[in-house]
Amino acid sequence: MKIQQQDGLDDVRLDSAEEHSIYILTVLRILNYQPNVDPTTFRQGLVRGEIEIIHPILTWLLTHIDIVQKRAYLSRFLVKIEISPEYLADSEISSLYEQYLSLVDKFKTIHKEREIGKKNVETAVELATDLQAMEKEKEAVIVRIGKIKSKAELALHLLDACRLLRIERDKERDLILEKEQEKDTMFNLQNSLQRVERELHALKRDSTGLTPQILIQHLTEEVTVQSAIIKEKLPSELNAKKNWIKALSIVKEYSYLGPDKIMVMRNDLDIILKNIQDLIESKISKNDIDKMEPFRQQAAAVGNMKRNALERLEKIESSLEELQLRLKEKQDYSKSLLQTSVPRAEELKKYINRLKTKSTVYKRCKTEIAGLQAENGVLHRTAAILDVKVILEYALLLKMDIQSVPKIPDRSNIS
Repeated sequence: MKIQQQDGLDDVRLDSAEEHSIYILTVLRILNYQPNVDPTTFRQGLVRGEIEIIHPILTWLLTHIDIVQKRAYLSRFLVKIEISPEYLADSEISSLYEQYLSLVDKFKTIHKEREIGKKNVETAVELATDLQAMEKEKEAVIVRIGKIKSKAELALHLLDACRLLRIERDKERDLILEKEQEKDTMFNLQNSLQRVERELHALKRDSTGLTPQILIQHLTEEVTVQSAIIKEKLPSELNAKKNWIKALSIVKEYSYLGPDKIMVMRNDLDIILKNIQDLIESKISKNDIDKMEPFRQQAAAVGNMKRNALERLEKIESSLEELQLRLKEKQDYSKSLLQTSVPRAEELKKYINRLKTKSTVYKRCKTEIAGLQAENGVLHRTAAILDVKVILEYALLLKMDIQSVPKIPDRSNIS
C-alpha cells in the first residue's frame, strides 16, 4: 500500500467500509497515532465516523504536522511490500525482492547519516551563534575592564599613600618598642644608681662622729651576729636539707609502693611511735630526777630565742630594703609627674580634629579601593571563563570539520 504516489495523486477508491477502516487504521499505525480508547471501540467509532473519535485524530494530526510529514515520507521507503509466497518461488522475483530489501536497509543507513549531519549542522550554527554572543559579551567585559582601569588609575596615588602610611606605622611601632626598651634599661640603671647612692649616704652618715672604738664595736657586733648565724642557724638548716635529701634518696630506691606495702609501713610506724611514747612515760615515771635537766631546758630556750632573733633580723632587713626601694620609686614617680608638661586644651582639640579628618579620608579611600578591586576581580574571572568557553567551542568546531570557523580573537591587548 502506498500513502503517497510518485505523481502526488492518492488512490483511495475502496469497495467497502471495512476496507476504509483497515486503510485508515494502517495509516494511523504508520503515523504512530495512539488512541485514548480501546482498539475495538476505536475501530467501531472510526467506521461509524463518530466525532469523539475523528476529532482527536484531526487534532493530533494538525498539532504534529512535522512528525506526520516525516513519517509519511519514510513510509514510502520503509513500509515493505507484501508478496505472497507463491510469487517468491520465482527466482527472478525472489532476487528482485532481496535487492529491494537491501535497498531499504541502505535507505535506513543513509537516512540516519543524513539526520546526524543535519543535527551537526544545526549544532554548528548554534555554536557559531553562541560564539558571536560570547564575542559581544567579551567586548563588553573588555570595555568594563577599561573603565575600571581608568577609575583605578585615579586612585593609584591613594594606594601609594596607604603603603607609605603602613611603612611609617611599622617604623613608629618599632620606635615605640625601642623606646620602651630604653626606658627599662634607664630604670634599671637608675635603681642601681639609687642603691649605690643610698649605700654611700649610709656610709657618710655612719662616718659622722665615727671613732675607732665605735667602728670596732660595730664590727664586733656584726661579727657576733654573723658567727651566730654560721654556727647555729646554718648547721641546723644544712642538717635539715641533708635529712630531706636522705629521705628522698630512700624513697627513690623503692621500686614501687603498692597499697599493701604502704599499709604495712604505716603499721610499723604506729608501732615505733607507740614504743617511743612508752619510753617517754617510763622515763617520767622514774623517781630519780636529773639535776641537769633545768639547765638543759634553759639552754634550749636560749638557743631557740637566738634562732628566732636571727630570723626576725633577716626578715626586718629584707623588708627594710623593699620599703626603701618602694619609697625611691614613689619619689621618682612624683618627680616625673611634676616635670611632665600638660598640653593645653586648644592644642588637644586641634590635634583630635586633624586626626578625625585624616581617619575619615583614609576609611573612604580604603572603601573605594576595596570596591574597585572586587569588581576588577569579578571581571577578570568572567573574561577567563569566556576564554575557556571560546576555546572549547572552537575545538568542537574543528572536530566537526566545519569550514567556516570563526577566528578566535587575540587577548594579548587585554591586560
